[in-house]
Amino acid sequence: MFRPPSAAAVLAAGCAALIIAAPSNPIDGSHSAMLAGPFRMATAIRWSFEDSSAATQANSTGVIAGATIATCGACIFWTDFTGKLLRVPAEPTDCGVDSDDPAIAIAPCIELDLSISNGNDDATGAQELSSYSQVPQVRSFDPAVFSGMSSLATLNLGTEYPVAELPETLFRGLGALSSLQFQFHSLASIPEGVFAGLANLTFLGLRENSLSTIPAGSFTNLSKLEYISLRSNGLREVPAGLFDGLSELRELDLMSNTFTELPEGIFDDLVKLEYLRAPNNNLRSMPKQAFKNLGALTWLGLKVNLFQDMPADFLTGLTSLRVLDLSDCWPLGTLPPGFFEPAPNIRALYLARSQITSLPEGIWDPLTDLRVMNLQGNAEDFW
Repeated sequence: MFRPPSAAAVLAAGCAALIIAAPSNPIDGSHSAMLAGPFRMATAIRWSFEDSSAATQANSTGVIAGATIATCGACIFWTDFTGKLLRVPAEPTDCGVDSDDPAIAIAPCIELDLSISNGNDDATGAQELSSYSQVPQVRSFDPAVFSGMSSLATLNLGTEYPVAELPETLFRGLGALSSLQFQFHSLASIPEGVFAGLANLTFLGLRENSLSTIPAGSFTNLSKLEYISLRSNGLREVPAGLFDGLSELRELDLMSNTFTELPEGIFDDLVKLEYLRAPNNNLRSMPKQAFKNLGALTWLGLKVNLFQDMPADFLTGLTSLRVLDLSDCWPLGTLPPGFFEPAPNIRALYLARSQITSLPEGIWDPLTDLRVMNLQGNAEDFW
């Protein structure tokens, strides 16, 4: 817990000048308030002189040579000249201040948004007074930047930052974290074990990075996960066992990657999965009875793949399926007899532009609840 020195101690030290780590006060957003009152003065001086990572970045104007990205509780998150994300104070803290005086007490940081466009007035002011002339860019993370933030529940690591890698220990100690977003970056790899310890994580967004591969054990012990997005990463393969143990997962987004196949049993543990999206890949086939344990699945999106010779047991296990999209899966050609028998509850079926030239008689008979069907762009005489 961060505890500022007393005002008496500060004044006794004879400090005559302040170097303010951020141009606006995380307590109430004004310079005057930061310098008004013993607690705020002590806080400002501690941040300026006792935190070496901030003090050494001071320029001749007395303003830290960097830019504030966000404030949360009693903490400031800012970048130095290299683009490294740092925190003031730097020592482990939950960014709260304990006090019986409500004017001094500050609640721990629970939600932290590092997006440039998060509407943070403090960040805007920091950009105006910092040495940067452009919007600040996070390029890397101090491994201890979130150290001690044991109350943090929601963490958005921003968007469109040129971050290519993560420190392996970046999320250590964040046991309360339930939502983590790291999307629209340049992340090229995930250190094995980087998510270790996030036992309460339910939402993990990793879409639109550059993850061509991902370690098989990346999600080990994340047993409470309900949502994962790996969309638009250029994934060349999905390793066997990647989703093992994720029995609470409700939604999985694998859209717009480049893998051509999926390993046997890849979905076997996803017994509560409701939405599976894997369109716009290069899938040519699926493992035998790939969906056999997905009795809760209601939406299966596989459009824009390269399926051929669809097996008769393709839909085995999908008793709750409501929406099936196999549009633009050319050259699909045909479907085997009894193809829809394992999934009789489909209500919306999309097979447009899949180069279907013929279908067996009675193919639609099991679909007694069908309400929407799109067959555009196929041969006109097969149905």
